Amino acid sequence: MTSVQAAIGVAQLEQLDDFVEAKRANARAYTEALAGLPGVEACTERPWARSNFWMYSIQLDPAVWGSARRVIDAAAAAGIQCRPLFYPVHRQPPYRNSCQAYRVEIADPLHARGLSLPCSVGITQAQRDRVVRFLAHLK
Repeated sequence: MTSVQAAIGVAQLEQLDDFVEAKRANARAYTEALAGLPGVEACTERPWARSNFWMYSIQLDPAVWGSARRVIDAAAAAGIQCRPLFYPVHRQPPYRNSCQAYRVEIADPLHARGLSLPCSVGITQAQRDRVVRFLAHLK
């Protein structure tokens, strides 16, 4: 690591508490705003944990929303960048046909139903509201 990279890293670390609080505020705002939307389940914090909410993800009921990919594509067409939940490791080419030491039963359904919403530390309330309005009208 160069001195310049280290200096940038230290400057970022000095802001870490503010970044985490911004992410947690995003999560609170989204969770509250999406609470009444049918077929949406927020990925919430467990009582024994404290999440930094690096990503804010939800699970969509396919009976209400269809596929998460359909929602991602519609969001992209509306200028909103949503992402699928992480692609399961056991489906990636290096691991697809090997390295299976157990039955994988949860990862695929989570990926199929999962959607990560825009949640940068700089997102504004108006931008979050736009995402929520989009989802409310898409349903």
